[in-house]
Amino acid sequence: GDIPDIVNQLGMRRIQGVLFDLGVSSRQLEKAERGFSFRRDGPLDMRMDNTSPDALTAHTVVNTYSEKRLASVIRRFGEESKADAIAKAIVEARAKQPIETTTQLANVIYTVKNRNVYTPVDPATLTFQAIRIEVNDELGELLRGLIGASKVLKKDGRLVVVAFHRLDDIMAKDFLKICSGRKEGTERGEVGFKPSFELVIKKTLKPTVKEIESNPRARSAHLRCGRRLDSPAYTPKTIRDARFMFLDGEVDPDEK
Repeated sequence: GDIPDIVNQLGMRRIQGVLFDLGVSSRQLEKAERGFSFRRDGPLDMRMDNTSPDALTAHTVVNTYSEKRLASVIRRFGEESKADAIAKAIVEARAKQPIETTTQLANVIYTVKNRNVYTPVDPATLTFQAIRIEVNDELGELLRGLIGASKVLKKDGRLVVVAFHRLDDIMAKDFLKICSGRKEGTERGEVGFKPSFELVIKKTLKPTVKEIESNPRARSAHLRCGRRLDSPAYTPKTIRDARFMFLDGEVDPDEK
């Protein structure tokens, strides 16, 4: 969302391209004191920017959110099928004593999703992911960034998004489809509608087998690209009215 201000501070009005690399730093996630990982015991934090003492933390989410709100976060941002049961287990556990650490939280999740049943993905993964996304408002930040990028791109400039997670990819896909007038139920049927982007890649571009062999972490990457047209950038209100599935109701991205 700060992209227009940053470009202005650099003494520019328009730029030729913006690249969003939405991968998360493994080194950051693996530091126990940051509270991201259920594999390393640490305080429930999960803030990407931990310099602000007043920022939302995982501890606040886990220990103060209502059962209904917790279930909603875990279901939407983790796509966890057992969200209701996990939220109930968290609320019951914290009623006995506050949940202070990542290990405590993981152990509560394991009471709902059996850790002993073989699965390639740890049962706590989706819940931890959901709480991290909530704490950092990751999808809201992405949406504000996409809107900001559209405001500073020159005509024929490129907007490129490399996503490693399904929710990020859906956000990028919907944004470009809406701005190119290709998403049903949006403004493309209105009189005077002028797309602000053209899809350079109609579908997502995925890594080749050779790329994955040289960099296994690229296996989940999805690349999307749009070319900026001459029409005015969409305003937050236009994007809000498109009813992105991950933002609650009437949320203006500039006011979150």
